[in-house]
Amino acid sequence: MRLTCLAAGLALAAAGDLKFTAKGGSTKIEWDGSKLTVPQHCRKETCDSAAATIAALQATDGALRSELHALHALVGTMSSQLSALTETHHEEHGNIASAVADNKGKLAAMEAEYLYADAALADAIDTVTKLEGPKGDKGEKGDDGVAGEKGAAGAPGADGARGKDGATGATGATGATGAAGKDGKTPTTTTTTTAAGPAPTLRSATFDCGSTKTITSSTAHNGVKAVLFGGDGGHSIGHVYVCPTAARGGITTVTFDVLAGDVLSFTTGCKGFDAGNDGGRRPGGGGGGGTAILINGQPLAVAGGGGGSAGCYGRGGPGGGANGGIGHASYASGVESTGGSQSGPGRGAHGDRGEPNGASGSGHDGGMAGGLDVFSATRSFGFGRGGGSTRRGGDCGGGGGGGGFFGGGGGAAGGHGHSGSGGSGHCSGMRGSTCSSTVSQSGSPSGSTVNPQNGRIVLTVNCGSRCT
Repeated sequence: MRLTCLAAGLALAAAGDLKFTAKGGSTKIEWDGSKLTVPQHCRKETCDSAAATIAALQATDGALRSELHALHALVGTMSSQLSALTETHHEEHGNIASAVADNKGKLAAMEAEYLYADAALADAIDTVTKLEGPKGDKGEKGDDGVAGEKGAAGAPGADGARGKDGATGATGATGATGAAGKDGKTPTTTTTTTAAGPAPTLRSATFDCGSTKTITSSTAHNGVKAVLFGGDGGHSIGHVYVCPTAARGGITTVTFDVLAGDVLSFTTGCKGFDAGNDGGRRPGGGGGGGTAILINGQPLAVAGGGGGSAGCYGRGGPGGGANGGIGHASYASGVESTGGSQSGPGRGAHGDRGEPNGASGSGHDGGMAGGLDVFSATRSFGFGRGGGSTRRGGDCGGGGGGGGFFGGGGGAAGGHGHSGSGGSGHCSGMRGSTCSSTVSQSGSPSGSTVNPQNGRIVLTVNCGSRCT
């Protein structure tokens, strides 16, 4: 009976739907007489199309993978090339920067030597100008002058009053002939000359170190030019090693105007004293003095003094056209001295081997060197005085700091101590002044043929015929 019912159900399904029911859901297979629809299955033509599409995508994906691998390889090659180019660029940039720095140092040194040579030439020209020239040939006799006009005849004298008749006297001797009357004077013409004003008291000059010259300008001047040289630092004296040289003082060139009645002061710094020697081997040199021009008590322009060299290894710091340079560590240990600035003095260096530190600058003056025997009497003259050096060769104290507020250089320590640093320079801008400055080279670490020079001021005043 059950088989009969099942057969009847199958017969019905052949012409309609076949539905399957399970716990939690149902599905059915449909037949419309020409198309069979089975859930979760695609039709043959659809499956064939999808398979073809998948195959095409796989082929494309393979090609893309190959291209991607090629791009990875190319990027790797380019990255290596870029790294190589970057390294080459950095190396070339470093070489260029080093060459520029070297050339700047050489140019500064050449400019300094040019200014020194120019000042020496100005001195030589001034000396030659003052020499008396040879006596000239005797001039020819001049023509006779034109005779003057004949003077008018003098007026006759007035008759005297009649006297009383006197007694008849003896006949008198014949009287002498009277003198001839004077010729009349020719009228004269008076010419009035107007005075050209007072002669200028401010004239071109060169001021050497060791004193302060004060001038009150009687007249106004425009475009006065001055070149200021700070005193160089002092050399050390070495008997065992080739010891370093001291540093040049700064150079400041200024152009400014002067008013009538201005009081100008010219203070020129001297070079630092070379080291004293009482049998020791490596005493240090003293700092150079600063050079300055003041107008009515106010600094117009300053060139700082150079720092003295240490007994060995440590070269002095250069004087400033604007700021002082630092002293160099002499034994690669401890604290270096620092240059003075326009806001304050520099710091002294630490001593070596437990010896005293160098003194910091004080006001305009450079600091004294440290050591057991400081030659304090050897401060060089200047607007800011240079610091004193060590005298005994065994001293290893620190170098003095540079003079601030526009000052002088510091003294240098002996032995293995630190060298002195440079003093600061200055340009105020007052009276329309414009400045240019040169910070000269520091001393050579292995000696130099350049001898320390005193500071000086070369003043040029264009006053034309008023100065003759």
